[in-house]
Amino acid sequence: MSDIQGLIAIASSYLHDVDLEPLTRAYEFVCERHSDHTHISGEPYIQHLLEVATTLATMKLDLDTIVAGLLHGVLKEEVATFKELEKRFGRDVANIVDGTTRITNVHYSSRLAHQAENIRKLFLAMGADIRVLLVKLADRLQDMITLGSADPERRRRVARETMDLYAPLASRLGIDWMKRELEDLSFQYLFPTEFADLTRRLESTLAQRQEYVEEVIHTLYKKLHKNNIRPIRIIGRPKHLYSIYKKLVAQNIPLERVYDKVAFRIIVSSVKECYEALGTVHGDWPPVPGRIKDFISAPKSNNYQSLHTTVIGPRGISSRFRSVPKRWTGSPRRVSPPTGLTRKARTSASPMPGCSRSSRNWSRLCRRSRIPVNFSSRSGASSMIRISMS
Repeated sequence: MSDIQGLIAIASSYLHDVDLEPLTRAYEFVCERHSDHTHISGEPYIQHLLEVATTLATMKLDLDTIVAGLLHGVLKEEVATFKELEKRFGRDVANIVDGTTRITNVHYSSRLAHQAENIRKLFLAMGADIRVLLVKLADRLQDMITLGSADPERRRRVARETMDLYAPLASRLGIDWMKRELEDLSFQYLFPTEFADLTRRLESTLAQRQEYVEEVIHTLYKKLHKNNIRPIRIIGRPKHLYSIYKKLVAQNIPLERVYDKVAFRIIVSSVKECYEALGTVHGDWPPVPGRIKDFISAPKSNNYQSLHTTVIGPRGISSRFRSVPKRWTGSPRRVSPPTGLTRKARTSASPMPGCSRSSRNWSRLCRRSRIPVNFSSRSGASSMIRISMS
């Protein structure tokens, strides 16, 4: 997005009756203070700031967070002071920018990888306002997207830091689409040979697999409705590259035995409908022997309950299905991850209160920061998730 008008258009699409003039003031401010600065990618630094702010806006975050995204580099580059930010844009914006800068100043060494968990906890403590972490994650995502122009040593260092710190942090906050994006981008630079080989060996491109996902979802809705099953939601996604690579390494299996290159989740209202949905799927697509798992009659230790199956679906492609009963309550407001931001496709991961300790922390931090609790798919539609049900 080349100028502020595109950012304002996105923000105005959901920030109704909110004065967006601070966005224009923030843009003019960074244009003045960063006029001669260049991002590590070689592009003007202002372009990077706009991309970070756009990521936050397409996640439907509040105005202060978007403004902080535009301003997040001014303290780091020492072109403004905290008091100046507070006077011009308010205390909340100044605090978010200050917190983001303090996180940026934490140095990480891959030789201290065993300390990664302690550093992630430090980040969570430093980001008492959850918006600090959201700005930093959006910043890191943009850094990774443009990392290809950096020298090889920097690419490896930044990719390792992203894989060890920022991807797990995104997962802990329930932003699963960003975790997958960060992992795939890091994978590309940490294991370039394996990345290239896996990309070549996959039977189809990501875009083709995404098209297949949409076709199956459309077919599923028709089949379920024909059998008087009304799913709350059907979610599908192509499995991302790093996840496939991890499975190949961990299980020491060939690519042909990875059955879930595409995966689907059917959310229904009751346990009875779970089994009925499974029967509907098996009625048209034959299951792969040994790949049916019943975690309803035998729940996992964390009380996770669902039915898993792998079938030979349309076009003879193996697909994994999960049928999940809706066991949680409440309808949190929606925050949609970006659409069309990068090459990869991703879907939702929306922690709900009571699902797990990490998701309860997320809910608490969101309430403290006065932002919505729930992240949805990049398509902008709300969704449920498979985090353990209570």
